[in-house]
Amino acid sequence: MFGVIFRGLRIKGKKNLKHLKKERFILLSNHVHVLDAIWIGSLIFPRKIYVTMLQSNLGLPFVGKILRVAGGITIPETKELMVHFLDELKTELSKKTPVLVMPEASIKPYHVGIRKFLSGAFRFAADADAKILTFVYVYKNPNFIQKLYKKKPRIHLHILEPVEVVLGETKQQTLTLTKNKVHQIMSDYFNKHSDLKEENYNEPQKLIESNKRFTKARRALLEVLKDRHLTFKEIYEELSKKGYTNISTLYNNLQFFLDNNLIIKINLDGVKYYDLGLDNPFHDHDSHLHMVIKDEDEYNPTIKEIDYPEIYDAIKSHPVFKHYDIEYIRILVSASPSKHKHK
Repeated sequence: MFGVIFRGLRIKGKKNLKHLKKERFILLSNHVHVLDAIWIGSLIFPRKIYVTMLQSNLGLPFVGKILRVAGGITIPETKELMVHFLDELKTELSKKTPVLVMPEASIKPYHVGIRKFLSGAFRFAADADAKILTFVYVYKNPNFIQKLYKKKPRIHLHILEPVEVVLGETKQQTLTLTKNKVHQIMSDYFNKHSDLKEENYNEPQKLIESNKRFTKARRALLEVLKDRHLTFKEIYEELSKKGYTNISTLYNNLQFFLDNNLIIKINLDGVKYYDLGLDNPFHDHDSHLHMVIKDEDEYNPTIKEIDYPEIYDAIKSHPVFKHYDIEYIRILVSASPSKHKHK
């Protein structure tokens, strides 16, 4: 009642709740209001639900007591308790009891956009072979009458289609790929349906959709670079097959992409490679880790994107950077296959 009357709460996508009856689910939501988890719990009621949260949240006056009754469970702080916690979580999920996780961890009232996610929720989903049902809180501007007494935007809750865990070569890659996919889905949805959007949201895409500045030759260049790392010569050869043979135009287009952060330039032993930094699940133009694998043929090395968030976290938290705000992290690692077999 408080949400509907005082915060303009409206629900969209209720039909997607039907999936909860058939399979096990981890529920995810952005964390924008002290009552956002309670609103989701009320929406699913009378079905049982658990909500993972920090111990401090259960100590909040009044709200903490409601959270306990609503199914609030604290995330353990020790390894031993975490093992038991995960076992219990699997048991509840096997009974098709939904578990709600706020992957942004901390609450940030009325934050515009979807913040960075922690990996815990995706570990729960992968370990329990559960799907993910996402809830996105978006903002709507108050109407003419509401503007007279409302300073804050209205809150609407949208329920999206289920998302499956993305399997990678390793468990860590599985978590990363799934986290990136869900974050992208929720972020795109928020900025498409919310009246308040992230600053500079989707600027590269807006640039691409511009008829004046984004020519056919530039679109062809993007297609050539997709999922590949190519030298200038290799790019020119690929574009020539498509009928684009003007070298000066290619130079200008590459510089245009670099200036607008759509591509990344990698310098490997004096050879420049170009990599598309748009719609890439492993990196963007600000932070990326490339591993160059040299085999017998060193003239054609294999370049792979590597994404392990703990590497970036270790760098950012290192004492040498404590007096600085890190703008970007770009790492190039050269390697060759090990000659020793490891067990």
